[in-house]
Amino acid sequence: MASKPDTGDLDKIGKDFLTCGLCLGYYQNAKTLPCLHSFCENCLIKLVEKRGMLVCPYCRTAADIQGSDGVGLLRNNSLINGLVEFVKSRDLCTGMTDVVICDGCEENTASNRCITCATNLCSPCTKTLTKIAACKRHNVMSLNELKNTTPEKLSSFRPSTRCNVDGHGENTVKFYCDNCDVPTCLECTVVNHNGHKHRYVKDVAAEFTPKMSEVLEKLAKKEDEIKLAVESGNQRLIEIQDLYEKETAKVKKRAEEIIKKIKTDEEKALGILTKNRDTLQKHLECEIDRLEITEKSVTSARKFIKTLVNYGDAGEIVSECKRSMNRAEGLIDTDNINLGCISIFRFFPKSTVLEMKNSIGLIGPDASKTTRTNIPKILYDGESFQVDVQTVDVNGERVVADTDDITVKAKIEKPDNTTCDLMTTNDGDGNYKVMFPGQQVAKYNLIISIGDEKIPGSPFIIDVMSEEEMAQKIKVGSIVARGKDWNRENIDGNPPREGRVTEIYKITQCLVQWSSGNQWWHYNGYNGQFQIKLSEFY
Repeated sequence: MASKPDTGDLDKIGKDFLTCGLCLGYYQNAKTLPCLHSFCENCLIKLVEKRGMLVCPYCRTAADIQGSDGVGLLRNNSLINGLVEFVKSRDLCTGMTDVVICDGCEENTASNRCITCATNLCSPCTKTLTKIAACKRHNVMSLNELKNTTPEKLSSFRPSTRCNVDGHGENTVKFYCDNCDVPTCLECTVVNHNGHKHRYVKDVAAEFTPKMSEVLEKLAKKEDEIKLAVESGNQRLIEIQDLYEKETAKVKKRAEEIIKKIKTDEEKALGILTKNRDTLQKHLECEIDRLEITEKSVTSARKFIKTLVNYGDAGEIVSECKRSMNRAEGLIDTDNINLGCISIFRFFPKSTVLEMKNSIGLIGPDASKTTRTNIPKILYDGESFQVDVQTVDVNGERVVADTDDITVKAKIEKPDNTTCDLMTTNDGDGNYKVMFPGQQVAKYNLIISIGDEKIPGSPFIIDVMSEEEMAQKIKVGSIVARGKDWNRENIDGNPPREGRVTEIYKITQCLVQWSSGNQWWHYNGYNGQFQIKLSEFY
């Protein structure tokens, strides 16, 4: 493994970007997988020989290749290979003594270095090299020039990107075919892409670079989001363990207070707690593992694109842009961690042993599994509604309890940040009714919770508006229902159903296709009548 440089070059480029994650040394003929992770060609061959298939060690994305021979067909990462050669040359050049012997004649003092051959040459040997037909395109720099070259200037010294079409390997990529979406050489424009629309590759690279810079910003933001999510997940693991220990102690204390015959119930309750803890911990560990893998992928993609934008030449940018953008967009859309619900750990003791179905207590309910009826998003000024909520445990079974800790609670959060508790009733079998009273025109937050755990979707934003304001929001395609001035009997069905607005006449009259199959014109503000209203629900 090559020694690590003690210069600022790796800090600028990124140390991990130039070292293989398998052998931990500088890349040797880096190959790029479809997921944008790169590894040494020999490292990938050994991996395929060992496992029989190629799966990215970082993100576990499978690459469709046929055996170890297929590794050679993977795309060469010319950007990484060029940067590695640059840094290695800088390392070697920086560590040299005052007198450097020519690697060609082994007699004269070297004054130049061939980046392509990785050799130090004297002036006569340099002239000889440049006269050889096969070496005329080699990149030769003076040792002083090499010492003073920074990574930002590297692309101007490296050879231009070559065409990857068979037989065109010596041709420089100069054009971009808009029809085929690929960079081309001059020969390609005449033979393979004759008659197609071409542009100079540098112009196309200048067009792609800002787009890739925008993706860089999104990837950086996504990277931060995932890091925070991982931290939150780890903290939640600690909270789960602490809560588990606390609630387990309560279960044990309760079990010690009652007679010996309820020992079975104690073990059952502890078993449920342990099962729930294991289930949640396993879920979170899997989520964290997935996010850490995604984080590596996001970081790798960001570094790859950043380095490509900062140090790649036009051909490299154009060659890698589309694949990089597709990979980046897939990573940006990745979901963050699902932290789950910890309310299923709560232990709620019963007051009377003889009245209990379970003599110790009960575990639950699970707020994340609670069901409810539809909640309207929009209401008339002063309009009220009722929400039915049913409490269930982690297994989806009905939970009926008589303690405040697991009862359904609801409140309204008003625009002035004040709150108002809502009336809830319980019919005794786990069904609760929440009454939302009529409110003045404004936006309100309806918060429904079980104990201190909010049910899914809470808080719900309820927009209370005047009839005139709601009428203006009704458009073609809007879903509507009966309004306050309805007088069309059961044309919308029995029981009443929703309809869709198909046509609007002078704003105040709407043609509605009802789910019942009927179609009718209705007033929507005409002569002050509002026969329909918006029907939008959570």
